[in-house]
Amino acid sequence: FGTPGPLRKPVLQLMNSRGKILGYAKVGWNEHTIAFVRREEGVLARLRDVRFSTATIPRVLHAGWWDGRYILVEDAPAGPTKPSGHELSHRHLEFLRELRTVNPKQSRPVENGPANELAQRIAALRARGLHYYSHLLEQALARCVERLVDVPISFGFKHGDFTPWNILDESGKLFILD
Repeated sequence: FGTPGPLRKPVLQLMNSRGKILGYAKVGWNEHTIAFVRREEGVLARLRDVRFSTATIPRVLHAGWWDGRYILVEDAPAGPTKPSGHELSHRHLEFLRELRTVNPKQSRPVENGPANELAQRIAALRARGLHYYSHLLEQALARCVERLVDVPISFGFKHGDFTPWNILDESGKLFILD
């Protein structure tokens, strides 16, 4: 569902003949979506043995190539589910806090970190002919780096699409998708 585009990956809900949801298959069909699916597979593998107090994450049931596409099959919640709602609750915040602490790292903005990544993104804007915006962002980045050069930044895992349609309520715990 939604607007088709080169960055959208199809997600298939897998069900048995009685309508019980068995899992979800995510299909990487081009260079970008294959990278997204493989990245999700890698993160789920790294989080496989992590237990969260307010949430669970799907297990990988299968991952591999099929007919030129990369398929990731994740399990479904074990019990009955309902939408988690649109309210950001203590359960949501606790999951995000615990997720961030799974693989914590510290870096300074200019040490192989955010500043270098932003500089690459700004260069891509310039290459697309967006000179005004790239210049504006370069100036802002230079000022931030100048002021934060000695400030350590903590970072860890995050959820890049933490939206209500990617979160189910499974018997009081959040089931986090995507």
